[in-house]
Amino acid sequence: MARKLMWLIVCGVLLSGAVALAQEGGQPDLSQKRVTVKYDQADIRYVLKQLFESVGANYSIDPQVQGTVTVSLTDVPFEVALNTILRQLDLTYRIENGVYYVTVRKPEEPTTPTTGPAPEEAAPQVNLPEKIQLNTASIYLVATLLGAQVYRYWEPDLMQLQSGGFG
Repeated sequence: MARKLMWLIVCGVLLSGAVALAQEGGQPDLSQKRVTVKYDQADIRYVLKQLFESVGANYSIDPQVQGTVTVSLTDVPFEVALNTILRQLDLTYRIENGVYYVTVRKPEEPTTPTTGPAPEEAAPQVNLPEKIQLNTASIYLVATLLGAQVYRYWEPDLMQLQSGGFG
């Protein structure tokens, strides 16, 4: 009895592995297949067709996909080659049900806040004067720093000021 139970468990494990393989379709991972591509000023549609057919992938190319590419890649993973080729013309792809769809990349719209004034309507920045406290600075130094031309017409005689009189 225990022997039959053991065989049933082993068969169940083996069958569950077979079911998992059948669900995957038995297809190998295309992203890891290695490819070599060399093209000089070739039509993008032709290059993509050759690339997808070399790995046996299903694909669809948007009619707006146009342009020429130059590429030389040796023994690189399929997805690296695909991304390198698509980047030249600002293209992108998505995979749906095992089919690669190649389209033109739509520009990302900038995210702007929905509340508050628009950037072009923002109030201009006003430069306000700052208060700078000058405790011991000479008036001649302050005038020079502000860009004024200072002319001294009279220089006090320190000896006269100390004696306290005029003469």
